[in-house]
Amino acid sequence: MQGWTVADRCFTYDDETFTKRDLLESERPTGWQGHPVKTPWSSVRLQNEHAALAFIRDNTTIPVPKILEFKSISSEGTYQLKMERVYGTPLSKIRAGKEQATKAVDEYITQFVLPQLHSLRSRNVGALTGDIIPPMRLWGQPGSRQWTPWKSWSKTNVFVHNDLGQQNILVDDNFNVVGIVDWECSGFYPDYFEAPLWTKSLDDEGYFDIDAHNIPRLVEFLSQRERRPLWLRDSILSSFL
Repeated sequence: MQGWTVADRCFTYDDETFTKRDLLESERPTGWQGHPVKTPWSSVRLQNEHAALAFIRDNTTIPVPKILEFKSISSEGTYQLKMERVYGTPLSKIRAGKEQATKAVDEYITQFVLPQLHSLRSRNVGALTGDIIPPMRLWGQPGSRQWTPWKSWSKTNVFVHNDLGQQNILVDDNFNVVGIVDWECSGFYPDYFEAPLWTKSLDDEGYFDIDAHNIPRLVEFLSQRERRPLWLRDSILSSFL
């Protein structure tokens, strides 16, 4: 069994499985005050990924890992998600033929993935867990921890991955996409939430400028809750529910 650890996750894998789990409080690194580091929405993100993987497998043909097991591993509210291992190379790690690979993935995402995700619509705003788990580029925005889910007037929200970067897109030797992973921040939002992060790697110049102009629009959307007269809300047809 091999693996690695980051601030709030432990990842392990063998020939057949890939497992990610929340770190227990005793396993977490400590900050300058000596307290365990906490990352935003840590456990609920893993719960949301579990729900999203099942939802995507049931409603699309987008390649995602098959869930083998999901369970609570402590009374601290920590979870573990075990999946079938997907054999592929993250697009971000491709060196030879990178331009060709990026072009192939761009076509795949825009012609195959996004149309399927956008066909999944809901009045609900937020993650499948019933929370608002914003994309990572919004985590530092003032008030982000206070954003709460709500319902729009009609089914204008589509399903988005919210972190569709090259590190989360696995390809084979011919640059065919064999897996899309890390659905922790996914949910129902307007389609403009899906920034084209797959067009550059994290270490490419300009990566953090991708869709940066749109951030105020995203913050404004998540900071408001649709309001309408009571008589209008009471007249909502069941077909919109």
